[in-house]
Amino acid sequence: MADKKSKESYFAQIKNYLSRNNYIDALKVIETAITEYPSESSLHINCGNIYKLYGNSKKAEQSYLKALEIEESKEAHNN
Repeated sequence: MADKKSKESYFAQIKNYLSRNNYIDALKVIETAITEYPSESSLHINCGNIYKLYGNSKKAEQSYLKALEIEESKEAHNN
């Protein structure tokens, strides 16, 4: 069985894609990260942020709500 990729590694890859305005690949990576770390609210918040940048407010809201199901977060509420 392969070792699980670290959250930090996912975040670095996502940041790299976002620096090039490559939202589609950033979303693919963060969705993969969420499948590996489903209870990590920061991934859901960041997913919402990417959807918001991409112009999909409905998906962004769904991501923020999912983050709030996991834990209360000022950042999720503010978005």
